[in-house]
Amino acid sequence: MSEFAASGGALRLEGLSKSFGHTRAIDDVTLDVPPGEFVSLLGPSGSGKSTILMAIAGFVALDRGEILLDGKSVHGLTPERRNFGVVFQGYALFPHMTVAGNVEYPLKLRGMGKAARQAQLERTLDLVRLGPLAGRYPRELSGGQQQRVALARALVFEPKVILLDEPLSALDKKLRLDLQLELKALHERLGTTFVNVTHDQEEAMNMSDRIVILNEGRILQTGGPEALYNAPNTRFVADFLGRTNFLEGDLSPAGNGLVTLRRGDEAFDVPEPDGGIGGGDLAYAIRPERISVGASDLAGDDYCTLRGRIASVVFNGAQILYRVETAFGEVLAVEPSYGAGKHLLVGEHTTVRWARDAGALLER
Repeated sequence: MSEFAASGGALRLEGLSKSFGHTRAIDDVTLDVPPGEFVSLLGPSGSGKSTILMAIAGFVALDRGEILLDGKSVHGLTPERRNFGVVFQGYALFPHMTVAGNVEYPLKLRGMGKAARQAQLERTLDLVRLGPLAGRYPRELSGGQQQRVALARALVFEPKVILLDEPLSALDKKLRLDLQLELKALHERLGTTFVNVTHDQEEAMNMSDRIVILNEGRILQTGGPEALYNAPNTRFVADFLGRTNFLEGDLSPAGNGLVTLRRGDEAFDVPEPDGGIGGGDLAYAIRPERISVGASDLAGDDYCTLRGRIASVVFNGAQILYRVETAFGEVLAVEPSYGAGKHLLVGEHTTVRWARDAGALLER
């Protein structure tokens, strides 16, 4: 059987805007998606991510802006003429058709001959490991199998761009993770351009080459998962993409490129942000896994230290989650459970420490 052929197209969104009444759903969004990239649009409900995806697909008419595929505008083209593969949140399978019928349907619409349709159908079902289920109906399939059928139907006509509208949201956590890894591997094999919409931070981190953080119709920050996680540019991005402690207090210059953050009798020095502290309306953001609890070997000028008391201890398998009461409020610290030795107990007095450059001052 010959290899399934697919290659990615270059997608450009240029100044997209869309309002529903007085609500601005998309607010001047510009984004370039290179050929073969897996990009995820990530944001809370109402951030505009699904409206952007539906505008790309042709199901939402824009107020302003241009969508281009390989440099050519798709404005005015109906969804079927745009030739994008779309996987909807609810899969939208035809209940009266078998797996083979659902997957073959786009080929019939395009007028492909019977022999060519059969060959392409077999290649696609083999690609997503659905060959043995070709004769079953959607009601006879699990959620994960239905998701594969929807994906196969989007892939079968070899589009340059696949649009994914939260396709894994209806699945349980373990199956979601398994299919995230499968979907990423499939993308790497095909080289098709994937645009994924999700509100699930872990899903975006697991699958994406690049993540676009949206809120209130605007792009706040874009970048690779590691870059976004380690260097968020606003408090919203830091808070939305993973867990973050935000420590607030009085700021004052400390010299040598440092500033002091003080609350009561406790204080620590951190690097001064590029724009200075201005009016001091900043919070120090530090990820829980960057913080060590009770580690006496992490001392010196390169570390920040706070005294505290253990408020809660949660064991969740791979990690131990400590909540520590400090002068700056509760601090969440996450440590690996394996090899951690004896766990600290609720009520114990301890310290929390982290490397001075492990966090950043961000606008509140």
